[in-house]
Amino acid sequence: MPPRKRANTAKAKTKPAAPSKTIKRKSEPKGSAPTVDLTPDDVQPFEAGRLPTEILCEILKCFNDMDDKPPKALCCFMRVSRRFRDIALAAHSLWAQHVGAPTFLDEKGGPVMHDRHVKKLIMSMVNRAGPALLDLRVRKWYQGPAQYQQQAKLLPTLLPRSRSVATDLNSSAWGLIISFWESLQSMDLQHLEGLSVTASWFILPHHGYASHFPYNTSPGPFDKLHLPALRALALKHVLPPRVFPELRELSLHLDHHLPSSSRMFIDYVRAHPQLTQLTLHDCLRDDQGPVDPIELPHLERLEVTCRPKPCAFFLRHVQFPRATAIIWQYDKTKWYGNDEDWTLDEILKIMNECMEPDPARPYRAFLRLSRGKHNLPGDGLNNKTLSQSEDVHVVFALYRVTSRDLTPRTFDSLNDPDLVLRVETDFEQDALVSGDDFLRIVHPSHISALTMSILDSQTSAFVHKHASNILRSFSTITDFTWLNLTTPGKLAGMITSVLDPSTSPHLKSMCIKELGHVQTRQGWRGNVAVSALCEGLKARRKVGCALKGVPEIGKLWELGKSKSDKTVHERKAPIEQGSERWEELLSALAEAQGAT
Repeated sequence: MPPRKRANTAKAKTKPAAPSKTIKRKSEPKGSAPTVDLTPDDVQPFEAGRLPTEILCEILKCFNDMDDKPPKALCCFMRVSRRFRDIALAAHSLWAQHVGAPTFLDEKGGPVMHDRHVKKLIMSMVNRAGPALLDLRVRKWYQGPAQYQQQAKLLPTLLPRSRSVATDLNSSAWGLIISFWESLQSMDLQHLEGLSVTASWFILPHHGYASHFPYNTSPGPFDKLHLPALRALALKHVLPPRVFPELRELSLHLDHHLPSSSRMFIDYVRAHPQLTQLTLHDCLRDDQGPVDPIELPHLERLEVTCRPKPCAFFLRHVQFPRATAIIWQYDKTKWYGNDEDWTLDEILKIMNECMEPDPARPYRAFLRLSRGKHNLPGDGLNNKTLSQSEDVHVVFALYRVTSRDLTPRTFDSLNDPDLVLRVETDFEQDALVSGDDFLRIVHPSHISALTMSILDSQTSAFVHKHASNILRSFSTITDFTWLNLTTPGKLAGMITSVLDPSTSPHLKSMCIKELGHVQTRQGWRGNVAVSALCEGLKARRKVGCALKGVPEIGKLWELGKSKSDKTVHERKAPIEQGSERWEELLSALAEAQGAT
């Protein structure tokens, strides 16, 4: 018998252990039950919205079948895994996105079985809501006879329990809007407070009730539509079915496809004296016809999109409080019929008469210039200029000065509570340079702060050349802010004009959100924008109107020539705050301000 081999007691080489996928037990406070995380380390959270619709339907069905206590069922569902937890956290939005949509899909088992399944799910969620009113969103209304029958079974149950309804009517069914109003007319909608309806533009001329609008001589075919609680009505390419005297908010967007006159809409608004918000997009077409003036004593906000003359016609015949915020937009490139005379003189004069700003209250002005209405925010980092024939698209807004600071995003919001006036249109270059048009909007003595924004290089070059003329309308500002990045050469002209004591003698503070710098051997002395800042600060000190502090710089960017086009600069890298170069700039400005 051969001798038994002795075991090797030397330490064996082992491979590194693979990442553990065992259950981890988290540390818990003493006296509490341990919590176990059943999810392996390599499982990453996912977007629950990527799940197929049928799986989402089954998951939501599980919620309903677990027990009669939704919080307990939800907790049980969330403890299964991290994936189920993510689904549960997003369930409130997933239901709206994925359960209502399958009403138009033919799933397994045929449309009848699928219809019953979806109806059961929807009614379960509605019943679980208890007595609470619903906010109903119907993405697409009837797409055909089969879909009409499906929705017709659900809507009589859902609509009477709805506080608000928003729907998009399909464009392929002629007379669809008639069926929609008839269906509402047959229901009890005493709780409905808000109604929003959108249709395709080419349905509009086929509305059979268009001949009855604005219902001042005939009631129209839907006079029996009873909506006692309706306070907000928003219609796009759809005419109102009748008059709602207690309406507070009215929004109409018709895109000029209805052969109507401005007088018709004034007559319709006349029947709604309680309005606080009125929006008329592409509704006012002309300035013709005798109209008796109307009064809207509670109006807080008026938004109009049309040509200057129809807007002026509307403002002359509609009286409202002087504190009402006025928003007027006009796109010259859009088809508006006869557009021969689009001078702004008349409408700007009327706006000034309508609002008459409070002389005891300061206002902040926002001025944005670009080549066109649809320009996206960009940098003015090339040498292109506007041609003599090009108009300048102008956004001019006026805000009440409050303690809160306005951000660039706020300036694009039409719902700002401090907004007083907003004008968006195209200006001829000569009119913009003269500055007289802004004087007609609001007297400059009321404007204490001005924020300027330039969206492209062409208008940046234009402002550099005509800055002093543009700023003539804002001679009383005490605060100036420049938002966009441009080349130091183009920014220098604006800085020189703003700091000129004869242009803005009351200026106390200045902010440049983005300042560019091209690195040279001269350092900051070679930056013409910085040189303009230093020279301007020194000049104001000499005449006794120095700023209260050093101008604020938001961000510094190092600029360089583009590889593809040597005439264009581009952002290279940010100059970090607190760095040596940043401190050199602050020291130069402080020396010019006399703060050192």
